[in-house]
Amino acid sequence: MRSKKGAQFERDFSRQLSMWWSSGKSDELFWRTPMSGGKATVNQSGTHAGDVRAVLPEGEGFTELFTLELKCGYPEADLQRVLDGTGSKHLLFDFIKQVRRDQNLTNSNHWMLVVKRDRKKPLVFLDMAAGERLHSKLMDSLDPMAVFICADLSFTVLPLEKLFKLDPKEVYEVLR
Repeated sequence: MRSKKGAQFERDFSRQLSMWWSSGKSDELFWRTPMSGGKATVNQSGTHAGDVRAVLPEGEGFTELFTLELKCGYPEADLQRVLDGTGSKHLLFDFIKQVRRDQNLTNSNHWMLVVKRDRKKPLVFLDMAAGERLHSKLMDSLDPMAVFICADLSFTVLPLEKLFKLDPKEVYEVLR
């Protein structure tokens, strides 16, 4: 069931990301990576790491900035439940480790994990450097935003809708 939900979420997200990155001009800049859901190591060149890739040149700025991983479902990976001690911190952290590994394959500047829980708004997890840079330059636009530090993992979390309210050109300038 997750694979069907995940594939649809990836398609929907690709269209949303395209509309945001193009400032409403196109819903076709990004699409699911071939073999999405499979191992990123299928192609060691890094071309197909992550869940979404640019299919038009106008999207390449985003993929230069971010390696992107999308997860849909997984109620046990809820950050609130992790903090309460009732969720699986290992699952959420495994997702983050996965996108970090993919980032190393692609040589993008940052990583981004988007988690969509059932009947909840999607959350964006960013590496700490990206979160700090965005917050320092675009602070008013990113409220609320949280920082999470645990062992060797540190990251920033914000609602996806907050990211999509930012000007993509400003995001690119801040993070490139």
